[in-house]
Amino acid sequence: MGRSQTNHTKQEVTQAGAFLARLADRGRTIGQCQQADIDARHTESPATRRPSRSFLRW
Repeated sequence: MGRSQTNHTKQEVTQAGAFLARLADRGRTIGQCQQADIDARHTESPATRRPSRSFLRW
């Protein structure tokens, strides 16, 4: 794995963790996640959209 791919993967993992933490701050688990939670995350942090995509698709 090259340096670029490694950095991208690290960003994906970091953003997945940040999204889960944000859900927890809102009193929700991943099973309770709603579209509004995803929209709020993207609105608050537009730069995280791409690194978050893989996790959110899952």
